[in-house]
Amino acid sequence: MATPENAGIATSLVYNVASLARGTACATVIALALIAPAVRWASNSLGWGDRAMFVATTLLAHETMYLGVHAFSVWAEATLGSCKIARKASQVPAQSLIRRALIKGLVSHALLQPPVLWLVHRYLFAFASRADSLALMAMHLAICQFSECFLFFASHRLLHSRALYPLHKVHHEFKGSVAIAAEYSHPVESLLGNYVPIALAPVLLGVSLEVWLTWLCWRLWATYERHSGFDFSRTFIGRLGLMHGHGARYHDNHHTLNNGNFGSGLDFFDVLCGTRVW
Repeated sequence: MATPENAGIATSLVYNVASLARGTACATVIALALIAPAVRWASNSLGWGDRAMFVATTLLAHETMYLGVHAFSVWAEATLGSCKIARKASQVPAQSLIRRALIKGLVSHALLQPPVLWLVHRYLFAFASRADSLALMAMHLAICQFSECFLFFASHRLLHSRALYPLHKVHHEFKGSVAIAAEYSHPVESLLGNYVPIALAPVLLGVSLEVWLTWLCWRLWATYERHSGFDFSRTFIGRLGLMHGHGARYHDNHHTLNNGNFGSGLDFFDVLCGTRVW
């Protein structure tokens, strides 16, 4: 749900609360209908310990979203031209840049993520499968969304400072973003601007494995779609609240202008700080 152009802080707050509620409702349904049954089935069938389940299911969720949304974007490029956000020729990324981003992402996933996830489970928090109540699951998902939006806005705005922009400049090699570009960044930015905002709230809250996987999939889906260069808000599933088309236009403006629109999903902090660009 997009905040109306030039809206004030109060109006923006109303729209962002509605967007947060929509996201929480959708994510909770996904958790109850898909993620929780799948985790229980895998846990009972495989008999793995909590750490193995956490590492394996997190890797599976990440790769499924990474490759799945990218494949969908390639398909949409050929079949859903009406949803494509208009681009100048100078904003179309070179195939060499796309290949570099894809290879960098897959290598990072294969070599770095398994040991990092093992260490997180060992020393920070042991994400374990458990049957949360509907209210607890919804509350945790809402807090994760709000926390990530605030932390991403703060870290992203900091990365546009003169001192840190040389790190963030790697991500802005994509003048017109595509789904695969979402994770194309300097390692320091990946840690401070991506991993910490996504993982801090789940660790502090002590969420269940089911909530963690739901939140991870929802957040990855959102960031890949917002980088895709497509606005699916007017499609059938977009009208149901299952797509992030308004966020795609919001973030596309950021890549085009290389300034403003520092948030991830909620734009309230941009409106509050005067950095919202329509």
